[in-house]
Amino acid sequence: MKARAKGVVLLAVIVLILGGVGTGMAAAKGDIIHVSREHKVFAIGEEKTPIARARPGDILVIETEDCFDNQIRSPEDVIESIDFNRVNPATGPIYIEGAEPGDTLVVDILSIEVAEQGVMVAVPGLGVLPDEVETPTTKILPIADNKVIWDENFSFSIRPMVGVIGVTPKGDPIPCGSPGDHGGNMDTAEIGAGCRVNLPVNVQGAMLHLGDCHAIQADGEVCGTGVECRAVVTVRVDVKKNTGLERPVLEKDNRIMFIGSHVDLFTAAQIALRDAVEYLMEVKDLSFEEAYILASAIVDVEISQLVDPLLTVRAKIDLSRLY
Repeated sequence: MKARAKGVVLLAVIVLILGGVGTGMAAAKGDIIHVSREHKVFAIGEEKTPIARARPGDILVIETEDCFDNQIRSPEDVIESIDFNRVNPATGPIYIEGAEPGDTLVVDILSIEVAEQGVMVAVPGLGVLPDEVETPTTKILPIADNKVIWDENFSFSIRPMVGVIGVTPKGDPIPCGSPGDHGGNMDTAEIGAGCRVNLPVNVQGAMLHLGDCHAIQADGEVCGTGVECRAVVTVRVDVKKNTGLERPVLEKDNRIMFIGSHVDLFTAAQIALRDAVEYLMEVKDLSFEEAYILASAIVDVEISQLVDPLLTVRAKIDLSRLY
């Protein structure tokens, strides 16, 4: 308990010192490094060799493959026909100089450029209503002028996001399709341009990887997919030393979000909420009981996704309510 609280408390102190969240403050001016989508992994573990190296302050321009590894290109390509060993590729891993266990890897999402076509599927057994899908269905969706074209009569605006972003976990490899304390497939719609993603460093160099971008995805990702697409993601990386952070924390638009992932939805909510409550205890000098009461007034507990091996919840605090 103490060890977990330490990470949240120290992050709170860092946020206060930096003067708030989502400010987009740059680290020292660095290089621009391009990383091809050809360098991809389907699981992330300590045995992986880095495909690029970056320093704090560097900007990475990262190409990503879609979650099906470009295996679905037409309505006739149904999900049953694909190689499931090639699902949820992530580009990486990328070694970040100076990142050591106990540090926080800070990834600022600067921009996401999506491809001209996306894909969604409905499959029996997948999603929130798995028993009600009778026919495997593939929907190919053109993307143009910042809109997803559903058909000739209906389109809707894109909201690009990164589905998979994480660092190498300690211990056994984890498939890129699964979320966890290392980040991974959190499928959190907030992880778009302007989001700062704080990730706990578990191994030397952090070993950043990202992929599974969506032109748009609603909270829940209820059918099992967003508008899956190739993308080019531009990020800036930094390292905060000796934070003890244990789980991902997001910062965006003067909001801070604590992420919890677990096979049980209620437990995922407890993980995220407990970190938010401890944050309130620290920044407002409250007892647990007082912070818990305050959380019921100002902390929004939101579902990120309901369809991955672990379910993901975020506990969100609008900092304008605190300061």
